[in-house]
Amino acid sequence: MIIKTIRYIIFLFFVSVIYANDGTKNKINVVCSTTLISSILEQIGKDKVNTITIIPGGVCPGHFDLPIGIITDLYNSKIFFYHGWEKWLDKIFSKQYINIRMIKLSISGNWMIPDINKKAAIEIKNYLCEIDVENIKYYEKNLDDYVKKLDEISENIKKDFVKNSGKKVISSVMQKEFLEWLGLDVLMTYGRTEELNVKKIKTLVEVAKKHNVKVFVDNLQSGANTAKNIAKDIKARHIFLSNFPDRTYFATLEENIKKLKEVLE
Repeated sequence: MIIKTIRYIIFLFFVSVIYANDGTKNKINVVCSTTLISSILEQIGKDKVNTITIIPGGVCPGHFDLPIGIITDLYNSKIFFYHGWEKWLDKIFSKQYINIRMIKLSISGNWMIPDINKKAAIEIKNYLCEIDVENIKYYEKNLDDYVKKLDEISENIKKDFVKNSGKKVISSVMQKEFLEWLGLDVLMTYGRTEELNVKKIKTLVEVAKKHNVKVFVDNLQSGANTAKNIAKDIKARHIFLSNFPDRTYFATLEENIKKLKEVLE
């Protein structure tokens, strides 16, 4: 009786393992350097792709520690999507032989802008169709759904933001393109906190006062509080936006727009 019970328990264990792995065994393991890539890949690949992201959304992509388990992830993955500006890639591949296909995406510009995000989504879809020909229609359908949602949200944002068109702001250089897409007038930009000096700060203050600038916009990944004290000294408002999705692209885009509206309207 005891032996039968043990055999039954062992049988249940193996059945549970089989079913636990059944949902992922046919997925393509894909490593992405940033959440800009993985947030799109998850929408296009869905249950056909297992996505692994190296850099978390809220972290500066140029200043972070590589995850301990990333080598294992790379060994077990088929593809690595990256932008091309990731200087830390040499740290991974210089001393390790990893048989993984490296795909450098060609889309430049700020991916938080829907039009640019769409171009990136199309490129990622094309690669998925090339790699997994059996599911071409699946990826194309997911892309169509994604693009429709992008276009709808983009149109609504632009319509809703018309009343703020032409308003003057000063921002992190990393947010300039996004703010101009919204129709704002970016009078001046600045870099990271460590790049600010007395001369630059003096110029920022002079420009802000001359043009009655009421809003400074920082970039989360390059310094969320870089211009906070400058804005405070001249009684201007201060916010920071994110250039990389934290949860999803759409959630981060919505949060960015919400923050801007709160300080502009």
